[in-house]
Amino acid sequence: MNRYLFARELGNPLARGLEIYKTTRLWHSLEKSIPENSFHSQHSAHGVNALDIEKQQGRYLLSGGADGGVGVWDLDMLSVATNPVKPVAAVSNGPQSHKFGISSIIYYPSDPGLFVTASYDKSVKVWDTSEMSIAFTFNLGMVPHSIAMGPRAYHALVAVSSTSPTIRLLDLGSGGATHSLVCGATFAVNWSPRDEYLLASGGNDGTVRLWDIRMAASCIACLDMNNSGRERLDKRNRAHDGAVNGITWSEDGESLVTLGHDEKIRVWDLATGQNTLTSFDPVIRNRRQHTFNPVLTTLRQSDPQIVFIPSVSEVVGFYIAEGNVVLKHLVTQHKINALVCRTHLTELYYGTSGGEIHRLTPSCIAENEDEDEATEATEMDVLDTIYRSLVQNPIIFT
Repeated sequence: MNRYLFARELGNPLARGLEIYKTTRLWHSLEKSIPENSFHSQHSAHGVNALDIEKQQGRYLLSGGADGGVGVWDLDMLSVATNPVKPVAAVSNGPQSHKFGISSIIYYPSDPGLFVTASYDKSVKVWDTSEMSIAFTFNLGMVPHSIAMGPRAYHALVAVSSTSPTIRLLDLGSGGATHSLVCGATFAVNWSPRDEYLLASGGNDGTVRLWDIRMAASCIACLDMNNSGRERLDKRNRAHDGAVNGITWSEDGESLVTLGHDEKIRVWDLATGQNTLTSFDPVIRNRRQHTFNPVLTTLRQSDPQIVFIPSVSEVVGFYIAEGNVVLKHLVTQHKINALVCRTHLTELYYGTSGGEIHRLTPSCIAENEDEDEATEATEMDVLDTIYRSLVQNPIIFT
């Protein structure tokens, strides 16, 4: 702490570490926000199945309900509203909405004016956010579990994991499916943030596969949790002893975090394809037939990085490098169906089977704040003394 403060006084780039240090402390102090009923009960009759926050401003939250309805929420209203915030736009039961519950919902990565929903009615719909109208519908003939779009991709492909033995790639540009990746039923898919053509998938059989969609033989690796040294496409390779229902890439695309029905979290080094063998504390419960992509903080937000996992009614945070628990909160009486991070602020949002949307916000304990203020005051006195000693003698140029 002292070196960060001293670096800030001297204008040293090391002072960037002070911001990361402070933000890391905020992640550690997350707790359920007060008042608890910050959001209007838009999906109360059935439940909230999916959430997403647009990345450009980090302001608008999408919610998809088990009733097939969709809501758009202005998160900036939470700081000024005295009553529960209502959605700024919504579609409930009707000809525009899905017939059954929504399984996944995502914003278009580069334009929040478009979003995509997948539903148990075996369809994927593309929506115009401003009009809350359907631009296009893909009828799949299979139940989609999750959908994903590349965060920096030039293509407009939507990857769809489903109960069928293929991953479908839907092209928003042409309105059709480009091709399918044969791999068995899958729960989770996610695109690499660095390579626009690289896709990761999690299968019901415990496999995690990497795909290069440009190649005829698209599967380039099947990850092995035992690091046995077998061929990278060996059919015996398994990433989990159970279905894989969560996949998240690190921001640099060099690591992968996976979650399985064996109630294990695994971190993979993609430079080698090896399991890092990080031992996470065995405190999570994960047996549900639902996709839960782990929420991973960036290195700009915390060091070491923290990964957050929904565990039935709890939110659990782990250090990704060491595996130890840094946060564990019982946040609802219902089951958590969705968990997302507001990247511009230190906040988590979650949706429950009871139809509620809540958030976790930083809370600084009063006694710790007083102690920190006293410590910082002492440190500032020391820095002032050092600064005065440096500038008290005049500098003479000859």
